[in-house]
Amino acid sequence: MPAPISRFATALTLAFAALAGAHAQSTHAFSIGADYTYIRTNLAPGCACFGLQGGGLEFQYGLNSRFFLLADATVTHASDITPDHYALTQVTYTLGTRVFLVSSATRLKPFAEFKLGAATATGSLAPSATFGSASTAFALEAGGGLALHLRGLFDLVPLQADYLHTKFANTQSNTQNDLRLSVGVLYRLR
Repeated sequence: MPAPISRFATALTLAFAALAGAHAQSTHAFSIGADYTYIRTNLAPGCACFGLQGGGLEFQYGLNSRFFLLADATVTHASDITPDHYALTQVTYTLGTRVFLVSSATRLKPFAEFKLGAATATGSLAPSATFGSASTAFALEAGGGLALHLRGLFDLVPLQADYLHTKFANTQSNTQNDLRLSVGVLYRLR
């Protein structure tokens, strides 16, 4: 595992272990979630566009009924992108906030979110692609979605759309402006 990813994973684990311990003594909501993710991306500005598919894990900790701290790690992949069968795997790991726009007592809850972090690309289309190499770049995500409360401790997130901005080196602007669409579930721990 590349050093930036392992450091992030260690920091994330320690932070949420501390939050989980604090949660046992508070009434703040702590949730874990999983999602399917599709990212529409491009090789360079213009649009030699293609899709990455994968999934992610999400942790959220409620500061109150509407404001949450959020950590997200997502892995997406595409193969046979070019006629030469080039492939790309992208891992994003971000931290930020989620704001529910209505009270948590309602069943359908729209939300907005903003996250900062990093993305790692591997594969034959990754910048500086050589066998076994990876490239890491800045990542920013901003967007929102809907959470639908189901029975018990589950929420369905039937729609989440985010703008994903990364700064991988390419032959043009060294910038990628992608669309990330997700659907998932959240489980509230008590």
